[in-house]
Amino acid sequence: MNKFEYTEALRGRAMTGGEYRLLTTLLTYADFDCTGARPSVQKLAKDTCSASRRVQRTLAGLVEKGYLERHETPGRPSAWTFHLPVENSGSPG
Repeated sequence: MNKFEYTEALRGRAMTGGEYRLLTTLLTYADFDCTGARPSVQKLAKDTCSASRRVQRTLAGLVEKGYLERHETPGRPSAWTFHLPVENSGSPG
């Protein structure tokens, strides 16, 4: 899935405005195939007009929800891979 398709697939997803803003901002740093995003938390905080701690909490929430996978490398900012979790439609069968 490329960046455009990923962004399109986010429509109607159950996430907060802050989660959406951070996720789409982080996506601007990714390669075309939605891998390799490596901005620092401070850079994301500046880009989203948020506190660094809020960015850290939001990233953790996006990992927990299945939207992001974190790849840590000592001495470098984490690399992020994007995913689309399967959502429960909530409608009775």
